[in-house]
Amino acid sequence: MLACGVVLDCGHRFHRDCITPWLARENTCPTCRHAFELEYAGKYVFKLVETRVAIPPGAALTALAGQDVLLVVSVCLAPRTDDTDDATSSCEIRTSIVALPERHVQEPSSLARYNPTK
Repeated sequence: MLACGVVLDCGHRFHRDCITPWLARENTCPTCRHAFELEYAGKYVFKLVETRVAIPPGAALTALAGQDVLLVVSVCLAPRTDDTDDATSSCEIRTSIVALPERHVQEPSSLARYNPTK
């Protein structure tokens, strides 16, 4: 897997920032047009949970108290198999803070409240 990217089920590799907008609009690989399932059923285990807080350009973390900020959560799941050991199944978690582009418009449904006391 790419250090800063993803490998799709079809095997094609992309930078995360390049493929995310595409997959938000389409359910296909932009290279081979392989169609991905829109819904999954069954048992899965978490392979990766990555959380990013997007802050306005030039803002300092201490200046965000009480303001709305965009929280982006990416989750990578893998099918659970009969030999999956619950005791040894692990989940990698990554968190980072990224600056919002100047033109970014926040949508109320995707906002999270930043509270530095929690």
